Amino acid sequence: MKSKYRIVILAEDLVPQNILYRFAKKLVDNDLRKIRKLALPAGKGAGEQFVRENFASEVQYLRQKGENIILLVHIDADMLSVPERKSQLDEALQKSGMPERQKSEPIALVIPKRHTEAWLYWIEAQSEEVDESEDYKSKVRSPTPLQLNSLAQFLFNHTRPNSPPPTTTPDSLGLALHELMRLP
Repeated sequence: MKSKYRIVILAEDLVPQNILYRFAKKLVDNDLRKIRKLALPAGKGAGEQFVRENFASEVQYLRQKGENIILLVHIDADMLSVPERKSQLDEALQKSGMPERQKSEPIALVIPKRHTEAWLYWIEAQSEEVDESEDYKSKVRSPTPLQLNSLAQFLFNHTRPNSPPPTTTPDSLGLALHELMRLP
């Protein structure tokens, strides 16, 4: 079954962009023409600000173009909570004079607590607890394609209609699964 949707990916850096790209490929049956990855910000530490500054314009684009666009957004929570980071994105819409995200809109906010590396560490060793307040960047320095594929496949498997929920996940990963289930 070919997907009628096009997907836009707004991410703060290359690792989460690659994860969401692999996830998106599964949604559109590997039709790469249907995926648009936004250019990544230049410089270190600019990613979170880049996503906050571009979120409203991408939501506006989706709303103007219609129902056949999915917006996948990645932003690390860093030292904030996931709700606090979501609130910043809501504020970006409000400052642009736009209403907040509606439940029916195909906009998924993928927000790891602290960093994406916590999820990659967890997907590698699912038997271990992950403390999402800990920095896992030193434990997952250069994620392998296998790690990226494993996380993308996990996201896909657990967001399909009637798919069983995972038995355990880091809290922010569970929230991300819930977000991704909004998508058609």
